[in-house]
Amino acid sequence: MINALIKKKIPQMLPSSGRVNGLIPGVDEPPDPTPSKKINIQLQKFMASAQHSSNAAMLPHNLQIYLYNVDNNTLGPLLYNDTNLDNDWESLSLNIDNYDDSFNYKILFFIHQDDFSFSDVAFDDIVYKIDDDPLVAFVSETSPFTFILQGRQTTPDLAVLANQETAFVSVVTGIEGGKVNISDTPKNTGLTVYDGHYLYFEGSQAFTNDVYLLSDVIPARIAPTQITSSGGTISYADGYKIHTFTSSGDFLISQNVNVEYLVIAGGGGGGYGHYAGGGGAGSFMEALGFNTGGGSVIVGAGGSGGNANNQQGSNGSNSSFSTIIANGGGGAGSRANVNGKNGGSGGGGSPENGAMGLTYRSVGGNDGGNGRQTGGGGGGAGGIGQIGGSNSNADGSNGGDGKSSGISGTEQVYSAGGGGGAKLVLSSSASGIGGRGGRHSPMIPPTSGMVNTGSGGGGHGTDAPGASGGSGIVIIRYVSNVSPN
Repeated sequence: MINALIKKKIPQMLPSSGRVNGLIPGVDEPPDPTPSKKINIQLQKFMASAQHSSNAAMLPHNLQIYLYNVDNNTLGPLLYNDTNLDNDWESLSLNIDNYDDSFNYKILFFIHQDDFSFSDVAFDDIVYKIDDDPLVAFVSETSPFTFILQGRQTTPDLAVLANQETAFVSVVTGIEGGKVNISDTPKNTGLTVYDGHYLYFEGSQAFTNDVYLLSDVIPARIAPTQITSSGGTISYADGYKIHTFTSSGDFLISQNVNVEYLVIAGGGGGGYGHYAGGGGAGSFMEALGFNTGGGSVIVGAGGSGGNANNQQGSNGSNSSFSTIIANGGGGAGSRANVNGKNGGSGGGGSPENGAMGLTYRSVGGNDGGNGRQTGGGGGGAGGIGQIGGSNSNADGSNGGDGKSSGISGTEQVYSAGGGGGAKLVLSSSASGIGGRGGRHSPMIPPTSGMVNTGSGGGGHGTDAPGASGGSGIVIIRYVSNVSPN
């Protein structure tokens, strides 16, 4: 804890009339000291125990207390650490001096176990006070708080905290001794708690996970420094400022912040000729909690379709933001027994048993489908490409499904695979954005992957070029303290 440092004004002594003790009243008097900004946390009765399923020896917990910055998804220094929480304590008081009150905070109790076991946890009268404001209870019979059961770590997982609104566990009134029982069913509404002397969460299999107990928000009390940013097309949704790049550019921001990003590479091109394979989707890379002061953005183009029997479709181009790189989708195999290319997701193999292209990614990409008598579908971020048909009259092979993201403010699917060509029955457009394979008779050309989705292009059904993959996209957003108006 750091105590507030107060600098007092030293009066200047000037020889002049009208002074009292050398000071001009109302002019040279020392100003009132700047009040310190302090959170006082008072804890009464906290109890936690762990128990093996055999109801054998009671095991200790580890309790850590942090101040959690909701706006930046960061933790302050560790305030309290009890490595042997096998007995309850009656009272504990913590002061957090001179915290930055331009941000919104929550107080986090993090409880983890060193052994696989069941657990019992009880809370009573945990309160906090800001400066001289009245005490505010955040664990009581009626006060709002968040209770999360997730993970097995020795320190809090910021990804869990960032998604706490969707990480609630269901708490329902129990029937045994007025206890509150925990179930594993997630819910995105408030919690129902036991209206009694204290809250008691009875052990169950759910307690093999870590316990996160978060207070209601301690609101910011002064206007934060305005963060300015530019680049791409700007929109606002759900408290975020969103930068959408459909072409390359720069993301510029006035200070380092934690951002969420989606980086989608260009999709691969479809194959040439009879019953050719479909192009693979560009990599789907999404994450949160990435701290950045800005950086260059590259949006990859879709790969072109194959232009000759022995020429595969081209791979899509990589997309990137700062150090984050998404690989372009693999081009598809063409008629003359050419394999699908490796990529973000693999391209579909050619007819006559061409091998599928493989994905470069364990997450955000999948393999294409092997060719048989007809070409395979391209892989998508949400699934592998369909293998080719066992005879030349088989339906066109579908591309792998895409994957959804709500980072733009609305749910949108990206990175679907392209479909293979067919003699009679067309493939489907995977997730409605992947290229559809062409048909031989009557001839219907293949379609390209949808623009700015990173989806693969369709393979042709007759002697003609495959369709191109869709271009990629990069979306960056952060919690905004500026209204869109």
